[in-house]
Parts: sequence; C-alpha cells; structure tokens
Amino acid sequence: MTTTQNAAKALVAKGAKVIISSPTPNNSCEGTTCSYTPPRFTEYCRKVVQNTGSSSSFVDHGQYVGNRFITLGKATVDTFFPVDHTHPSPKGSDVVQAAFVKAVLCSGNPFSSYIKNTTATVAGYCI
Repeated sequence: MTTTQNAAKALVAKGAKVIISSPTPNNSCEGTTCSYTPPRFTEYCRKVVQNTGSSSSFVDHGQYVGNRFITLGKATVDTFFPVDHTHPSPKGSDVVQAAFVKAVLCSGNPFSSYIKNTTATVAGYCI
C-alpha cells in the first residue's frame, strides 16, 4: 500500500471524508501554445480512491487547471509565472484555486454542498 493510500485510509478510519486530487500542473503554456496532458499520477490518484472506499472521492484538479489555462491563453498564463514555471503569482493562484472549486462543484463531490458558489459563478466549464 502506498503512503497516499495509507493516509487516506487512516483519515477515513477516523471518520473523515477525503478528497484525492490529481496533481496541479505547472505552466502548461511554455511552448508556442497551451496544452495539458495528465501525468501518470492522475490515474494513480483514481486508484487510491477506488481502494479507499466511499468516504473518499477524486477531483481532477489538473484537468480543470489545464482547461482554464488553455482558455485564458499563453499571453495571460505566462504572466501567472513570473519567477519560474512551477510557482504561480497570487493572480495565478486565484485561477488555480477557482479551478479546484469548479472541479468539486462539477464532479458531484459530496463536499460541493459546503461551497456557496454554483458552477455558473466559477469560471471555466464542467468536464
């Protein structure tokens, strides 16, 4: 069993509900255009949820961020990464966190009832 799965099962055993999220991408617009390909860890995260049970859920945060970056375009997204391709600026971080909220809302995640926003009030689209 992996460290992530051990942690998820330990938290669930204590009564917690767990969200396992796919990795957040770096600047996916470093080439001439923006593109996103899920890393191998995305499928790993799905398997952790399958092996942890109904008190855990998966959110494809990486795909939502990737889609949002593609929609915003290279010129805008490049401004989100002023220092390196990994760490976004505060404005870029706002886009990343909004993509997580959108992913939770769109996925039918049990935690969506705790979010005051609706899918229509968060930028992006459901996948």
